[in-house]
Amino acid sequence: MLSPPLNQIATPALQTISIDRYALMMEADGGTVLKQGQVWFKQGHRFFYRPLLPHRKYDFYDTRRQINKFGVFQHGVKDDQPHNCYLNVIIFDRLYSYEANTLSTGPLRNLKDAMKKGVAVRRICDPEEFASNGYPVYMSAYRRNHYGGDTRWGAQRRDPEGFSKWAHTIFKCPETIVLGVYTRGELLSFEVSWLVEDTLVLSTIVHSEKGIALRTPDTLLHAWRITARDQPGVNFILDSLMASTGVDEFKLRRGGRALALRAYVNINRAGLSLIRHIWPGAYSRIAGRAPDEMLPNNRRVEPA
Repeated sequence: MLSPPLNQIATPALQTISIDRYALMMEADGGTVLKQGQVWFKQGHRFFYRPLLPHRKYDFYDTRRQINKFGVFQHGVKDDQPHNCYLNVIIFDRLYSYEANTLSTGPLRNLKDAMKKGVAVRRICDPEEFASNGYPVYMSAYRRNHYGGDTRWGAQRRDPEGFSKWAHTIFKCPETIVLGVYTRGELLSFEVSWLVEDTLVLSTIVHSEKGIALRTPDTLLHAWRITARDQPGVNFILDSLMASTGVDEFKLRRGGRALALRAYVNINRAGLSLIRHIWPGAYSRIAGRAPDEMLPNNRRVEPA
């Protein structure tokens, strides 16, 4: 375990997995996935589905023709094809020029502060270690923000045996990457990811209260960006779909890009209009933010 200069952090070698194998891991991770034609979708709220790799552009005609499952499916489309909404994702895609000193003042100060306090990153390879040390981190996060509080997988992981079962499940895949942030041997935060084809997908991130105080969010993101920079064949870090303003702003200030991907959702215009009037929150998530729409701090959503 090392706490080195900012741009010399020890990074793990990544093994690529196929989208089919990734789908199996997402299912083991507690998600509901299904394949329609050549596209893997993950279930969100009830009958709402989006692709496992939502930043990609799929052929509109081929994808729509092969959806035969009841539900609402939303996916990106190619530039010259019909669209009726936007998918908003946050990605990091300028990977090979990344250096810590390119960060803005606040994030760079946080990162330096973490390093001065002995915060260090290393890969966790032992499921037993992860199960025993990761559980207190998970519960600290739950007490702070009720992480996963209303989900089936969240309830499972709040039980020590359930957390251990989850830990052993994800480690059955040797390509699983779990990075842990430590100080003096104590695990403060962790994040689970996979390299799916050309995309490093950040999946599950958990910070303890002590980790937040010691700037582990900045430390983990820096470690992932160094890892992607030094790994041939990685073109994207897929962080997440756009969510809350504060979380999104954290990522955008550190080099992430908020994209508006032309997309299609299989609801007719009348259905969309009905949702808009009776369920405006859901409509907003489905319709998405359009290119050049203003965000806080004079940022804009960029066209994909």
